[in-house]
Amino acid sequence: MQVLSWPRPYAENPYLERLTEALARQGTTSRSARYLVELALARSDARWLHLHWPEWMLRDRSRARARARALWFFALLDSFVLRGVRVAWTAHNLVGHDEPHQDLALELRRAFLRRCALVHGHFASAERSVRELGFRGDFVLAGHPHALDDYQASGEREDVRRRLGFADGERVLVCFGSIERYKGFDRVAAAFARGCEGADRLVIAGRAGDARSLKALEAAAERSTAIEIRQGFLSRTESADLVLAADAVVLGYRQFFTSGTAMLALSHGTPVLGPPVHHLADLVGRSFFVSLDDPEQLAPAVARWREAMDARGDSIRREARAWASEFTYDAMAKALSDAFARSGTP
Repeated sequence: MQVLSWPRPYAENPYLERLTEALARQGTTSRSARYLVELALARSDARWLHLHWPEWMLRDRSRARARARALWFFALLDSFVLRGVRVAWTAHNLVGHDEPHQDLALELRRAFLRRCALVHGHFASAERSVRELGFRGDFVLAGHPHALDDYQASGEREDVRRRLGFADGERVLVCFGSIERYKGFDRVAAAFARGCEGADRLVIAGRAGDARSLKALEAAAERSTAIEIRQGFLSRTESADLVLAADAVVLGYRQFFTSGTAMLALSHGTPVLGPPVHHLADLVGRSFFVSLDDPEQLAPAVARWREAMDARGDSIRREARAWASEFTYDAMAKALSDAFARSGTP
């Protein structure tokens, strides 16, 4: 079986490369290109076009340009459908992060879903979300894979902690990733500054993707000397080191759907504090997850986390890693290959 895939794998995110390799082990070859139009114009016997993050083609600060981009995107999709190629989508996000026109983003997502024959979700409730937007095709569930093959730490946890400047016995909370509004780092920092007994330090690390979000974060961080901002791009090893060394990773999302950050943290055995919805809803009741409905409630969430870690911290870290390791690219690729074959041709 051959599948067309877009976008093509890129260095910053190993997901697409790993998926392509795993699909090949299932006998499903994946062909990609830099631009979607290249795939639309190329001759191919592929029966599926598998898309990831299509919002990249639809977003623009100008509503008029966003609609123009959508017309071009949907014309390309319709050209695939007219020649018998079915459209599949992995729903990494329900809509794009920090969309400049939320109403338009939803409208265009609905139009996109009308063209999809198959949607892949990383968690069970994703199906309800896409069907509420009008999706009528087949849904396949396959969890987001663990990160241990791609994000490997530089050493054992205690050694890494010392290199990062974390003192013995110090309880360190971490937020990491690109500094953008939707991640809510500023809200976490503000809540921590108001008082989080049970945690000694909050480290926020990542490259500033948005100047206004960085400014809001810096303003919140000024209220406490226990908040540290480490600004700059994190390599895969640096990301792995940070989450391995952390005592917990805090997710203060304003909006999200699937959380690769949570999977990275749990892959290294690090508990997560985050909103109990979407991808994280499946973690409710697990020892390594503490519900944080809103960063305003950070203090009581930290207290619950501290109590659990004081009681059985090492076993919680082992349980987190064991749970995450069950989700693999090979398992995801098999579910997708089976879905492509099961759905047949138009």
